[in-house]
Amino acid sequence: MKIGELLTAEKIAIGQAAEDRDAVIRRLVELVCERGFVTKKDKLLKALTDRESEGSTGVGGGIAIPHCMTVAVKKPLLFGMTLEKPVDFDSYDGKPVDMVFMIASPDNGDKSGMEIMSSLSLLLTDDGFADNLRKAASGEEFLDIVKAAESGEKTEVKKTASSKKKTKLAAVCACPNGIAKGPLAAGALEKAAEKNGCVIKVEKRGSKGSTDVLSAGDIADAKAVIIASDIDVPMDRFDGKKVVRCTTDECIKSPDDYIEQAVSGGASQFDATKAKKESVVKNGKTGTAANRGIAGFIAMILPFFTGAVVLALFAGVLRLTAGKAVLFSDIAGSRNLLIMIAAAVLTGFIAGIIAGDEGMAVGFFGSLTVRWGLIAGVKITVASVVMIGVMIPVIAAVAGILVLLMKKVFSGIPAKLTWLKNIILIPFIGCVISEVLVWFALNPLASLITGMIASRG
Repeated sequence: MKIGELLTAEKIAIGQAAEDRDAVIRRLVELVCERGFVTKKDKLLKALTDRESEGSTGVGGGIAIPHCMTVAVKKPLLFGMTLEKPVDFDSYDGKPVDMVFMIASPDNGDKSGMEIMSSLSLLLTDDGFADNLRKAASGEEFLDIVKAAESGEKTEVKKTASSKKKTKLAAVCACPNGIAKGPLAAGALEKAAEKNGCVIKVEKRGSKGSTDVLSAGDIADAKAVIIASDIDVPMDRFDGKKVVRCTTDECIKSPDDYIEQAVSGGASQFDATKAKKESVVKNGKTGTAANRGIAGFIAMILPFFTGAVVLALFAGVLRLTAGKAVLFSDIAGSRNLLIMIAAAVLTGFIAGIIAGDEGMAVGFFGSLTVRWGLIAGVKITVASVVMIGVMIPVIAAVAGILVLLMKKVFSGIPAKLTWLKNIILIPFIGCVISEVLVWFALNPLASLITGMIASRG
């Protein structure tokens, strides 16, 4: 995709004033709306602002590329702007920004944004290109510089007799959104590979999908594979290959270093089986809570703590207002405390398998409301043991499904408020609902079955 074909002189603004990052975004939106390219100003502003809240789009070297997918546009929009004075953009390299490119693409699964970013990234890695743009005195001059750079640039490496002798490499560049640092890293690697006499194919990945996916042949022909990624990528296909790994920021900053490492044979051989085992331990799917690390352990415990506090407060309010504190009385009053705790822990962990740590908390506290002592009766019988064995997975399943539904309901909560959803909203609402369901549905059933067991004894 040619940048010079997307840009026009009207889509370029020179020497604009803005005091900070937010002001830059607002000015971009104002300009594209004033010039008639967008009519839904509020939607475009919100989309760009929401994306920026996930992480700065300052890509380094004094350049920022705010981008979004939005219903405010029906076709891809690219807009360029230089600033009168550099502003802090929280870029990864710490440098202030004085040139901005805005990319807005339709919110319909269109991958044009990734293509635009990829093409723009290739241009920006050219020595002297960005500096020439900064010197432009008008939109027309800015556009001429872009077109001149594109006219002399190779967009792909042709398989000629000479190129077959070049070292072949493969790479995967990925970032959470797929239209920012991933394509920039890909552009940096492609330029560095060409400069070092290599042929490289780069797969670009993001939340919206993948482009230029590596084939089995690409991988087999490659001397080494470079993984420049901030997210997990499928790695089994690289089993036995030499693999170099880095973040997108590291790749953008020093692409030549990673190309050299791949070419020199300094990369380590990837073992898919070993990597899977390490991933399982790292993610806490095996072993004890200690395997999860301090942060993982705290994340697991916090919902329990929150649920306990909330239920205690709720019980106090009920006692003072309606005398309904009996709803939670079995938490403290059960004569069969050992059965209650064991069942609650087991229920919580089953629910946790279904829905994660939040499900564990909801299953745990939901189980505490069951009248386990009543089910067990005065003595443990085969029938009561079977009943307990049936109710534990039932409560766990209810808790797990309930949490999964709430996660879907709260999926629209901004990323910066994720802590509120995971630590307060889901445990609080989930615990209350599970307590009520157990008290008014399962406990009456437990009483009925216990009576039947007693009458037969």
